[in-house]
Amino acid sequence: MFVQLRAPATGASMLLVCLAALGAALYFGPWRPAPVADAAPPTPEPPAAPRDGVLRIGLESPFVHDAGDGVVHLGVRITPPGDGITARAPVALALVIDSSGSMDGLAMDHARFAARTVVERLGPGDRVAVIDFDDDATTPVPLTAAGSERAPIIAAIDAMRADGSTALYGGVAAGLAALAPATDATRRLILVSDGQANVGPDTPEAVVAALDPAGVTLSTIGVGTGYDEAMMLAVADHGRGGFHHLADPIQLAEILDAELKSARAVIARDAVIELRPAPGVELLGVAGIEAEPRADGGWRLAVGELYADETRSLTVKLRVPTGARLPSMPLVDVHRPVGAVALAYTPVEGEPVTRSAEAHYVLTPSLDKVRAGQEPAWMVAADRMRVSHVLVDAAALLRAGDLLEAQAILRDERARLKSRRGRTAGDAQAELDALIALLADPYVDAQLDGDAAPAAPDVDARFTAALDAVRQGRAVDDAALAGIDAERLRILRNAAYARHGYRFKSAELRRFFGSTGWYAEDAGFDPARLTKADVDNVARIKQHEGGASIAAAAPAVAPGGPGFDPLFEAIRSGEEVDDGALAGLDLGALRRLRNTAYARHGYAFRSTDLQAFFAATDWYAADPAYAPARLTAADGQNVRRIKAREQALLARAGGEAVRDFELRSRANARRALR
Repeated sequence: MFVQLRAPATGASMLLVCLAALGAALYFGPWRPAPVADAAPPTPEPPAAPRDGVLRIGLESPFVHDAGDGVVHLGVRITPPGDGITARAPVALALVIDSSGSMDGLAMDHARFAARTVVERLGPGDRVAVIDFDDDATTPVPLTAAGSERAPIIAAIDAMRADGSTALYGGVAAGLAALAPATDATRRLILVSDGQANVGPDTPEAVVAALDPAGVTLSTIGVGTGYDEAMMLAVADHGRGGFHHLADPIQLAEILDAELKSARAVIARDAVIELRPAPGVELLGVAGIEAEPRADGGWRLAVGELYADETRSLTVKLRVPTGARLPSMPLVDVHRPVGAVALAYTPVEGEPVTRSAEAHYVLTPSLDKVRAGQEPAWMVAADRMRVSHVLVDAAALLRAGDLLEAQAILRDERARLKSRRGRTAGDAQAELDALIALLADPYVDAQLDGDAAPAAPDVDARFTAALDAVRQGRAVDDAALAGIDAERLRILRNAAYARHGYRFKSAELRRFFGSTGWYAEDAGFDPARLTKADVDNVARIKQHEGGASIAAAAPAVAPGGPGFDPLFEAIRSGEEVDDGALAGLDLGALRRLRNTAYARHGYAFRSTDLQAFFAATDWYAADPAYAPARLTAADGQNVRRIKAREQALLARAGGEAVRDFELRSRANARRALR
């Protein structure tokens, strides 16, 4: 039983009551929410999701540490309804194919085959235009109905020949002009090129400024390693399409077919996301898409097409207000808004659709709550952005010639993802596994630091077994290829062509396959003969071949020199070292020495292997205030000398494998965001 005691209020007691009430109001007033017991931590009420689940948003964790930097990742998922859709809107497709001289040979053969394959798979309501460009652009096939005119379209494709220079802008402009009369809901332009623009506008900025997609989705496919990836990325970004890198043109038909399937699956277009951050919330970035600021303080993101049965994911990096806490204040949780997200799109059939949702966060003094509050689906959304950024950073390191650092940050990221895997399940785990697969790459694991394992003693037998499998059209797996050197991997890759009679330009390959007893040249070779197993084998072997090529740079040139330890001490002390002293060192030792020049001034390393190496010394301490100005002239000279030595070692691997690694990283950065 609860008994309430009352006493008559006197003037003095009434004054005390008023003062107490005023004190409570000041302490627990609007600026200071009431404390919440740790036993029942508050969880922000999620915004009401649309009934059809089209738009969903969420933070990696709804809890944000009040003493942290306030950086959060907001995941945005768009799942347009695809149930009940039986008919797809017709597709208007422009194939823009580079027919310059550099495409001569297998690249042109595969381009013609891939274009034929696409035309054969177009439906009766679809239309196609074919543009080829060298010194200038021509349109052998204007926009034509595929159903009734298939034979002449294929004949025009078969007549394409490789010659001349590369008028890339002219080709894309001609493709857009061919699509201009089309009123189809889905209009797609696919650019295939292996070269760099050298006729007409020849920079990404100039080309993009001159192109107006006007509702056409532009996708680009770079073949080989000689194309300008900045150009191909810029065109794809401008047209909100895909970017693909193919080290070998054998996969061209598969990629074009995938682009056609995505075009057929379009159920909505002109999708736009608008972000309206709450006061004090700052947009730090959106990976893979350009954010356009609006006059009202919000941001506009042009998403483009939406596909049936496919979720589009975006991750927005934000900084939310955290605020300082006075020592006398009790530890409490504070609910605050992140902002609102609005989605608008136009279905291919039906009226425009809009959806909106709001996000909130809880400012808390408890790091345990931040960690415990992480939600798997939105954790993976944040992982997508992180993986994309790491891949882009790795590509930049590869461009600068720092292979070991590129490998280190990719391996670190893979380890981080694997450590999170146990906290996910279902769709979230499948998404995480797909990200891990992007980093499970022979290039990433090629040993370059002098610790490479010796060649397997049975390598001859394994090569013979793999060659027999490829010759018979059976699939080979990664385990069968591990440890085989680059020269033999090249033979294995070409065996997929040899079994169908391809006539090799290389005298070396002609001699090898001529000695097998089963190879016979066929002047009528056609890429159409290649099976799915052939295509998969070539793609897999190509990866291992590249990894083995760059691994060839790992051994030291020759033993000798004073050794690592004296050089390490000299550089740590700020002394200058000469070229001769570096002669016997491998890439791993050179990298550690080069970074010693930075470590002695407190540079905080990103890669875990360097962190561990320098942490094991008795002098290194990471300094958040590090600045490059601390480096002395001797430090700079040491870094330049060591870098030159690293470049000399890497030159033994050949530039093509390193370039392929770089381009694969850039393409995978885009794939991580889908």
